[in-house]
Amino acid sequence: MLRGCADGDAWKEKKARYPEFFQELRNVIILLCADGASVWKNKAGVFPMYFQILNLPPEIRSKYEYLEVYGILDGIHPADTTLLYNKLVDELKELWETGCGVYDSFSEEYVRVRCMLLGVIMDYKGLVDAAKRMDVN
Repeated sequence: MLRGCADGDAWKEKKARYPEFFQELRNVIILLCADGASVWKNKAGVFPMYFQILNLPPEIRSKYEYLEVYGILDGIHPADTTLLYNKLVDELKELWETGCGVYDSFSEEYVRVRCMLLGVIMDYKGLVDAAKRMDVN
């Protein structure tokens, strides 16, 4: 029975492939969500991009106060989409490869925390647009 992300095949596959990542409980696992919305009739819509933190309990991870907004595009300026996607890819690569230093107040020490993008949820048009613009090796 699938009750959450940790029950899914993608989570189990990543856990087997990167055991050292999952051993550090402070590492963050995220899901990128993006969907276009037409706000005005016959006008270009908006395209919000946000992260859902999958380390949080399932009952709170989708609540507004726990979603991390990455950017909002207006659909009128497609060049801005390319800039945002390129910046997103660069930042995710850095957070995966080197992580960032944070202070753990419980243990009173600085630790290096890494981030893994587990998946992406987009509408079909958004997925096609993202695939055209992202050059991920």
